[in-house]
Amino acid sequence: MRLTAYRALRRINPIGSQGTAILPYAKQLANDPDAGVRRDVALSLRDLPATLTKSIFAILAPQVDHTDKNAVEAIGLGAANQENEIWLAIKESMQPGDPHQWSDQFAKLTWRLWPSVAVTDLKARALHPSLSPEARKLAVESLAFINHKTSVEAMLELADNERTKADASYWLLRNGHGEWRPYNIAGELKKRGIYDPSKIKPVAVTVPAPNGKPSYTVEDVMALKGDITRGRATMTRCIMCHQVGEPTLAGPSYGPALKGWGTGQPSEVIARAIVEPSHDIAHGYGGRVVKLKSGGEIHGLITTDSDPTIITSTGGQTQMIPRGLINGRPGNLNRSLMLSADQLGLTAQDVADIVAYMKQWK
Repeated sequence: MRLTAYRALRRINPIGSQGTAILPYAKQLANDPDAGVRRDVALSLRDLPATLTKSIFAILAPQVDHTDKNAVEAIGLGAANQENEIWLAIKESMQPGDPHQWSDQFAKLTWRLWPSVAVTDLKARALHPSLSPEARKLAVESLAFINHKTSVEAMLELADNERTKADASYWLLRNGHGEWRPYNIAGELKKRGIYDPSKIKPVAVTVPAPNGKPSYTVEDVMALKGDITRGRATMTRCIMCHQVGEPTLAGPSYGPALKGWGTGQPSEVIARAIVEPSHDIAHGYGGRVVKLKSGGEIHGLITTDSDPTIITSTGGQTQMIPRGLINGRPGNLNRSLMLSADQLGLTAQDVADIVAYMKQWK
């Protein structure tokens, strides 16, 4: 009934005549307990000046369920062509803190609003070592949706950093043929030494397969009592592929995020992931193989298998390989990119210690 009443009021006060007469009702319903009513309020503000609506968006935004795509989209559509001013008002209202401290809610709203005034914050967020791979990827993607010179420059800087190179390179190459065509992306990549097809010399990077069966079983690990302190120290052996350490994370965002993962897993699952990493490979982390015409292979995670193929390998090393240097299409490795416990020189007690540490690492 409230939604119907609001739509009736909008109908008799159309934008372009007395459209601003709806604002008192919009402000009143901005705190409505129903998300559907609040979505309608956001959409109704689309063609009104931000100077009159930004205070209402500042009320609406903190109530958005960022997992509800319709709620996020309503804010974006309502703020169309006035995103900068409205984003600044939302930021002032929500007080999200430093870029790496943003809530998932504020990060998702920023992703949808495409504000060029957020470029500096998004770049800082993408580069911060504390971010999870998923949050970092969203920050880079947020920059990709901003059609502005400052966003292009930020993305080029991210493409020159190993932490963000794979995702940033993907968006530069993708947008360079579209919205960012006027910015001469290919020329900038060459000038900065990020990607020049004529100078690429691929480096083979392989992950050796385990040599036979594990020397001990998960049951052997479960029979031991783990030590949390030793486990924390032993975890540093994983730094080539995972972000580890407390209070500050170190290492590349290559393997799945480990912090907090073990707290929701049975001990046996954690142990098996270390002893037999190919037993259950995390979604999105299936290994790929790029065979080089010059000989050798590159094992890793592929961001894109177009031209060039972008692949990230052990240690977070990202390479951009021109199609002309690749022998056929990339294939599946059909096993984990992670070295087994035996290959890492971990004893059953080492694994038990790591399990104990990961069970409480939040």
